[in-house]
Amino acid sequence: MTRLDRFNDATWPQIRAANPGQAAWVSANAGSGKTRVLTDRVSRLLIAGTPPQRILCITFTIAAASNMQNRLFAQLGEWSMLPDQELRERLLDLGEPEERLDSGTLSRARTLFASALETPGGLKIKTIHAFCSSLLSRFPLEAGVSPHFVPLDDRQARRMRMDVLSEVAEEATACYDAIVHEIAASQLADLVEEIASRREWFRRSVQLSEVHELFDIEQDKGIERNLCELLDRGLALAGDLAPHLELGSKMDQLAAQRAHGLPPEASIVAPFRRLPIFRKLSALFLAGPTARDPFGPKSRFPTKATRAGMEDELRSRLDAFMKDLSAARPPVFAAEAARKTVLLHEFASEFLKIYGARKQAGALLDFNDLIFRTLDLLTVPEAAEWVLYKLDGGIDHVLVDEAQDVSPAQWDIVARLAEEFTSGLGAGRDRRTVFAVGDEKQSIYGFQGAVPEKFSEMRELFGSRFREADKEFLEVGLHFSFRSARAVLEFVDSTFADEGGTAFADGINHIAFKEDLPGRVDLWPFMDDEGEGEESNWWQPAAAGSRVKPACNQAGQADRGRNSMHD
Repeated sequence: MTRLDRFNDATWPQIRAANPGQAAWVSANAGSGKTRVLTDRVSRLLIAGTPPQRILCITFTIAAASNMQNRLFAQLGEWSMLPDQELRERLLDLGEPEERLDSGTLSRARTLFASALETPGGLKIKTIHAFCSSLLSRFPLEAGVSPHFVPLDDRQARRMRMDVLSEVAEEATACYDAIVHEIAASQLADLVEEIASRREWFRRSVQLSEVHELFDIEQDKGIERNLCELLDRGLALAGDLAPHLELGSKMDQLAAQRAHGLPPEASIVAPFRRLPIFRKLSALFLAGPTARDPFGPKSRFPTKATRAGMEDELRSRLDAFMKDLSAARPPVFAAEAARKTVLLHEFASEFLKIYGARKQAGALLDFNDLIFRTLDLLTVPEAAEWVLYKLDGGIDHVLVDEAQDVSPAQWDIVARLAEEFTSGLGAGRDRRTVFAVGDEKQSIYGFQGAVPEKFSEMRELFGSRFREADKEFLEVGLHFSFRSARAVLEFVDSTFADEGGTAFADGINHIAFKEDLPGRVDLWPFMDDEGEGEESNWWQPAAAGSRVKPACNQAGQADRGRNSMHD
């Protein structure tokens, strides 16, 4: 039987990706056998003679690490008991060349299970946080951490952050009082979690003048004064205009209702507390945003008949105000964004200071501490060269599972670990590889701060590194799905075809392995989030988009039976 007879179009890309002789970057659809490919690659590395302790597999959940380890040990354990012919068939199915399957290779394959169990340190199949914890434990002095530090799991860290938030609330500082005027109390917990997960953004304080320069706006005092004057003009104008609107068309009468809903005067002293009034005036006097004229003056307001009954002075005031209101929107909202940016940094600084002191008192590190302490350890010149030198003799192959969920900081750690694979004396050592497998489409939720674009960016980075070092770098796509039906897969393809973003520049192409499997996609109507204010979660950049969420998006039922060659 030839190799082409043994492998079909679905399995041949898997075999190529699992080849341990070259670095590989695998873009895989859901249900295409990603975990199987990674497990097979580790098995083939062991068959090729790689010591177990020189292989590092990085996953992103404890369950995934356990699943991968169980699969690997089950496979190695099965090999140890098989007769020659059956073992040879299993290794051929992995893609091992037939000419290499001599008695020595078969004998070595039978010993891999015991070798993996007995090797000091064994196989390194770990979550990124577990790896960082072990690295910091090995180099505590260089990392500036207590040798007896205790990692906090998510539940413990979240509880501590809530305790710190309660402490900040009890102190009722000016910073806390200011932040609670901007968001609902129910949102404080979400805000604190966001601050803790992105603490690198708050490593230094910012000044209002600095933020103003960033936003390209003038002095805040002038904007505040102009805002107060503009609101007073608008409220007075709305009151004078309402009687005329009441006598006009239905559209004018609706506008009159809006005008009556405004307060008689801007009674709140603080200018930026008047922004809800500013928005209501914009809704009354300005047209909706268009590509050419975002929030420009309404061209036919009021209607022609209503305008004819207005005094010349009122028409002039109306036209001038609509023009001034439209021009005021960019600087007003830029100043508001700048003010909130400074406020957010002040609150974050106060919170992180107390949170950090509490962790330091107990020699505790949360998950983000593990990541950024490790990154500092691998990048700070005073320690990095020594640490990388010690690690360089211990890792020859780095494999990354679910690579779409790797955050930029985590990718920096992987890049530093593999830097010597393609540079200096380390590049001369044979069979040192990087392997990553992921699905960009599954990164839409930003797990651990991941962004879809980073997957392709790192592919380009590692690809250029290996090619410049005259080493092979394979890019493989796993398009076959052994799990879902054609109807569901075609729907996914058409959805992402309209995405048009850089993250999916290579296109999406699913192929159903089980072509005749029935399937259906049900689309449910969209629903507005109940009780969410206009500025909900303003500290999150992504919150600037639509606040509409689907009630449900349920794929049709499909057979989830697994093929042992593919999953």
